Amino acid sequence: WWMGGVLAAVPCARTYASPYTQATTEEGKAPVHPALVQGTLLIAGKNLLDPHFARTVILLTDYGDDGAAGLVINRRTNLAASQVLPQLKELVTGLEPIHIGGPIAVNHIRLLVKADTAPEGATQVTGNIFMIDTVESLKQLGPEHRNADDVRLYMGYAGWAPGQLEMELLRGDWYTWPASSEIIFSRHPENIWNELIYLATATWI
Repeated sequence: WWMGGVLAAVPCARTYASPYTQATTEEGKAPVHPALVQGTLLIAGKNLLDPHFARTVILLTDYGDDGAAGLVINRRTNLAASQVLPQLKELVTGLEPIHIGGPIAVNHIRLLVKADTAPEGATQVTGNIFMIDTVESLKQLGPEHRNADDVRLYMGYAGWAPGQLEMELLRGDWYTWPASSEIIFSRHPENIWNELIYLATATWI
């Protein structure tokens, strides 16, 4: 969705062009990594210093031959959606605060919703977690899905070209972890990375 004027209102967010090259198979398609599936969490490794992704946890919302996309779930802001998006004030009031979902398309918003059944127009990411990425679907989001504990609003997203995320995973930039609504909709997103990196790097006996 185009949100005129929003870009300047969101600090430290801009379109990000990755320096990594694409990796393809002989058939011209990017290799698919068995640990990467839609609904997986990516936990940034301790040595990943890129400021866009350092100490982030990302929910993969799309993964396939065309690349991957996801939402950073642990960068909450103090910005009220109704103030940053005055043209959608009636639709986003109560969906506070804004989260920075990634450095790409920061003038677009997406919602993650926890629900037993899919909200109208939403797509299932995994389990009881659904994504809304159109104005029409947002308009149809009923009050039963607007509980502050069950919805998160993001501006921007993270994206990878075909083969790029696989290369980063092999290089050790990321750990993978199963997603859950308890993690995605945590009331303390600032703690998510610390908790998950400890679990992902622990030596289990």
